[in-house]
Amino acid sequence: MEHPLIGVWSVEIHEAGKPYVAQATHTYHADGTMAIATAKYAAHGAWVATGERTAKLAALLPIPPGEGFSGWFSMRANIEVASAGDTFRMDAVVSRPTPSGIPAEHPATVTATRFMVDP
Repeated sequence: MEHPLIGVWSVEIHEAGKPYVAQATHTYHADGTMAIATAKYAAHGAWVATGERTAKLAALLPIPPGEGFSGWFSMRANIEVASAGDTFRMDAVVSRPTPSGIPAEHPATVTATRFMVDP
């Protein structure tokens, strides 16, 4: 099945409690792997189709420099690609370790627009 999620996406991340919108690029490959790139880090994960236009994913993201400690965020999400195939919405939960070692979970909403080569 050729899933409409496969491709490159320009992404806006709206994380609960954050006063800004983060920008990223997501790339979804037909083999079920995915990559995330931002100005601060690159991350990788896996995705699986759950329906004709839906998928779920799990990704590991490095804690960016300047956070005061090192480690990994994890993100788990459900995605729905719009019927036109040019946008998607993701409802995610980002789990981030804290200096105390107890993870904190934050919901995030991600919206994306497909990045395409002009015909």
